[in-house]
Amino acid sequence: MLTVRPPTVPAGLSSACRLRQTRPIQGGYRYIEITRHDALLERAKEFISEGLESGALVPLISRTFKFDQIQEATRFLGSNEQIGKIVVMVD
Repeated sequence: MLTVRPPTVPAGLSSACRLRQTRPIQGGYRYIEITRHDALLERAKEFISEGLESGALVPLISRTFKFDQIQEATRFLGSNEQIGKIVVMVD
């Protein structure tokens, strides 16, 4: 399991986020807590980019659709049958 450990927690960050700083990335940080703090957002971007490049993080793709199948892709997404991401190819 992957863990994000920022070197420091920016001033003003909630005490709840301080407690979560070493929890696993799965269920760890909340979107808003990272995107509101430039240092944490940059760290998250680096972590994800490095993980994707090295192969440590592999996205789970449920299905891939062509752009002209966008309605089918939307229905599939709305069905909640997918496990993973839906990819729409734009050519």
